[in-house]
Amino acid sequence: MIFLTPRLATYENGWTNDPSFLETNYLPELELRGLCPRTRQLDRRRNASWHSGIFKTLEQFATTRTLLDVGCSIGTTLLAAADRAWGARGIELSAVLAGYGRNVLGVDIMTADFETAHLDAQDFDCVTMLDYLPHCFQPYHSLKRAHGMLRDGGVLFASCPNVEGRAHLDYGIDWCCFVSDHYFYYSAESLTKSLVDAGFESVLVLRGLPLPNEPLHRQIRRLRGARKRPVLEVHGDPLGDTLYAWAIKSSS
Repeated sequence: MIFLTPRLATYENGWTNDPSFLETNYLPELELRGLCPRTRQLDRRRNASWHSGIFKTLEQFATTRTLLDVGCSIGTTLLAAADRAWGARGIELSAVLAGYGRNVLGVDIMTADFETAHLDAQDFDCVTMLDYLPHCFQPYHSLKRAHGMLRDGGVLFASCPNVEGRAHLDYGIDWCCFVSDHYFYYSAESLTKSLVDAGFESVLVLRGLPLPNEPLHRQIRRLRGARKRPVLEVHGDPLGDTLYAWAIKSSS
């Protein structure tokens, strides 16, 4: 496991809690993705399109279309879920980001730390953690808790930078992901092991950028196979800069 040291003493010291993060970092990043034009208003159609591959996969396995998005930021995934008639709820530590999501996008976001928040066990179809794990002080605890929030047969979808990817190889210590609020860095191997240790029986990790470059039908076929028997698989270019993990909670 690769981790940052020294690191911030508390989450409250992180940049995401400052209004400047939203205006000078997060919204400009969405603009680069084509989701948020210069007016700084999220393009709902483009946002739905960007998330479509994720939800088309999840919908092959969902029973109640319920989703918990952990570390949801302003709630772009929640908005995409709502556009597909999912019942979705988010949890976000940054009051700045969560407030923007509630007030501007109109999505359901709880401002809290997922690792310590008082939450009742739920039977969600899916838990998503998009670029959340690097920001955790205790990522294993978060993964274990996510496992408990899923119904039997439910799916976790997580993404994070690949510490063994081409960008890190090319830039070394100048890699853009070496920042003060990224506390842990994952390879495909360490991410798989962390998910298994948290209780997930089947784990499939895809490597790519900016989204899994494996065809959607192949992802779905792999997941269907994983439902029938335990599997641990990694696919894609070893130097892909982003890791995408599907992890399935076994049925009783």
